[in-house]
Amino acid sequence: MTSGDPRLMEALRRHVAQPDGRPGNPNALLHKCWQIRDNLDAAISIDNFLDAHAGDADLEFVGKLGIVKAILDSEKASKLRPKERGDGRFSMGELKDTWYRSFFRMVSEGVRRSDVNNIFQNVSFITFNYDRTIERVLAQQLHEYYALSEQEAQELVGNLEIHHPYGTIGPLLWQDRHGVGYGDNERANLIACAQRIKTFTQGVDDQADIERIRSLVRDADVLGFIGFAFHPMNMQILNPGGDANVQRVFASVMGLSRSDQAETEGDINELLQGERFFLPGNGPTIETFEGTCANFFEHFRRSLPAPNRD
Repeated sequence: MTSGDPRLMEALRRHVAQPDGRPGNPNALLHKCWQIRDNLDAAISIDNFLDAHAGDADLEFVGKLGIVKAILDSEKASKLRPKERGDGRFSMGELKDTWYRSFFRMVSEGVRRSDVNNIFQNVSFITFNYDRTIERVLAQQLHEYYALSEQEAQELVGNLEIHHPYGTIGPLLWQDRHGVGYGDNERANLIACAQRIKTFTQGVDDQADIERIRSLVRDADVLGFIGFAFHPMNMQILNPGGDANVQRVFASVMGLSRSDQAETEGDINELLQGERFFLPGNGPTIETFEGTCANFFEHFRRSLPAPNRD
């Protein structure tokens, strides 16, 4: 027999507590938790399940609590877990079989320490995940590889455009001293973390951020999709709203059938040019890769870097 998560239970009790501090009754929320538990296996994802019950505020709340707790638990158990509390260092050797290593090899090739301020000149990230792994990894990679101070490395990552359309569970401690330590599921305020994220049912209400994302897609020479499910709502956020400049697209399609790969290429064409399929020679060149994300950047190491714009 297994029991529930005490941290989640604590968050439920805090959520229903009376303004004067008297305890409330969390049973209604508990039933929503059990509803998710008993039916999640039939859903593509937790987001899809919450979308199926759009308008159920209690289900949405406990679902987001579960997402936040799962991310913090995964951070704590991951290869990037800190050796001490907070955002302490992790072992760089743990990146051996991840895409972070191959990506960093690609962007750092030919970049001397004296020119490191330009290392991300032609790079932007749009991630639909809630975690902070990109920020965490790149800051330590720059710090160790180029022997920069931690502050210098963090400032470089801070200047890199990384967009999280659906938010994150919170800033890392070096980004905000009131942030959330990486994997610190014991001290993180789960309710506050849940309030920072949105499901794709809720959508994105930061129009300035959406417009910036779309302009990045519209003006890019090269686009890379890794671990991306091409969900219609996410594709709409990326939609540049007109002909894009993109010349080449690289996409990981591991686990997809040939038929689904063709549909994916149609989705990309429609995103960038407004039509699903083109005559040969029209539209961007799309190349797919059936391997892992870890091998994606090695496979396209010579092809992915976009030309510098002077």
